[in-house]
Amino acid sequence: MKYEFNDLAKGKFTFAIKDIKAEIKGSDIKAAMDSIIAKEIFVSKGGSFESKAEA
Repeated sequence: MKYEFNDLAKGKFTFAIKDIKAEIKGSDIKAAMDSIIAKEIFVSKGGSFESKAEA
């Protein structure tokens, strides 16, 4: 599954996770992405993540 975020410089940051369990729901993915943004777990060359772009 591909996760895409918008950073503060309006750029995109994308990463992928293989073999996600079938029982994972869209709401779980959105919550995880929100947590990544809120906790600033990753930072791209364009700065902190500002919003979710796509999952």
